[in-house]
Amino acid sequence: GSNRKELMGMVYLGVSMRNLNKAIYLIQRKAFIITFGIILVGIILTILMIRFVTHPLRKLMDATKIVAQGNLDYYVRIERKDEIGILANSFNQMTSELKKSREKIENWNKELEIKVIERTKELSEKHKELKKYSEELKRAYEELKTLDKAKDDFLSLVSHELRTPLSSIVAYTEVLLDDMAETKEEEKSYLEIIKNESDRLTRLINNVLDLSKMEAGRMPFEFKYVELSKLVNTSVKGLAGAAIKHKHKVINKLENTSILVLADEDKIVQVISNILSNAIKFTPDGGVITISGELKDKMVEISISDNGCGIKKSDFDKVLSLIHI
Repeated sequence: GSNRKELMGMVYLGVSMRNLNKAIYLIQRKAFIITFGIILVGIILTILMIRFVTHPLRKLMDATKIVAQGNLDYYVRIERKDEIGILANSFNQMTSELKKSREKIENWNKELEIKVIERTKELSEKHKELKKYSEELKRAYEELKTLDKAKDDFLSLVSHELRTPLSSIVAYTEVLLDDMAETKEEEKSYLEIIKNESDRLTRLINNVLDLSKMEAGRMPFEFKYVELSKLVNTSVKGLAGAAIKHKHKVINKLENTSILVLADEDKIVQVISNILSNAIKFTPDGGVITISGELKDKMVEISISDNGCGIKKSDFDKVLSLIHI
């Protein structure tokens, strides 16, 4: 019953520092290998994901440049069902429509040249046979010159009108390829703009290159009431990629206006886009482009100003002559 404790024996435990350090080294080595493996797998997955997204976009970008250089036989082969696949299909459809339109222009050009040759020959024979009809021959010759000039103006107009939406498509494609889209929603928005510009280009081709209407000397208009802000915002949105590329600041004072106007939506957007495209093109990088409007006797006057080089006074008459064509 005593509380005294007696020492019965002692045990000494010894750990080899060499073995301990070796065990620690092995643990660290395994941890390093596992960590390196995880990082390597992550890098590989990231590379594969980037290639999955950017590779078809790069193919589409290359195709856009090839088509812009005039090769309309090029076909983009992207077998996907997402937004990129839809964009590729729209691009191929647009290229097909462009090819058909170019063939129409070439045929019309050949027919026009044949008509010019035939008419010139006919007038030459009349001039030899009947000198008293010199005034009539002169008027016919002026008519031929007008037709030839109309042909040149027509081809120049078509080239300019097709270049504007194509430039927007190229600009937004470059933005996507340069990973300038910060979110998925923004990337989808850019793809939608490219799709809309492709659709607008198709409509433009169908309207402008309707040879029967052009030969009849009339252009159809589809007037309806539309918000002024929608017309301007559509043009600004379509050329935002080009503005970003040139680091321009676009100030749209009509962005939130609620004014309704009676107009042909596609053709007004076409006019605004052409002027805005020229402002972006001829303004030095980092410029400021302002879009404003003013009500004048139940009409709306839209103004687009920039801080670029402007138009030389000596070229004012040329611009006015183009406006009256």
